[in-house]
Amino acid sequence: MDTTRSILRTALFALVICIAPARADVLSDCTGEMTAKTVDSCTQVIEAGQAGKSDLALAHFNRGTVLGMQGKLNRAIADLCNGAACDGFANITCWRS
Repeated sequence: MDTTRSILRTALFALVICIAPARADVLSDCTGEMTAKTVDSCTQVIEAGQAGKSDLALAHFNRGTVLGMQGKLNRAIADLCNGAACDGFANITCWRS
């Protein structure tokens, strides 16, 4: 019984060690310099539902900015509005087509 618990604790610890850096990389890819990874990384941050308000707002803003540069304006506007709402601008009125 003690051996099983020890193995499970070790496995769980190893899993946590492996997962934590991956989350940090995704967040830094999303909130850092805008690159080809930005849209995918920010989507992961947004969908994970674990980011704080400021990181979530920045994820929406960065993803919206890149989508706008790609000409995907409706998606960009939606992200920029969601980012503003996350950052405390709940009364913002966004243009919709």
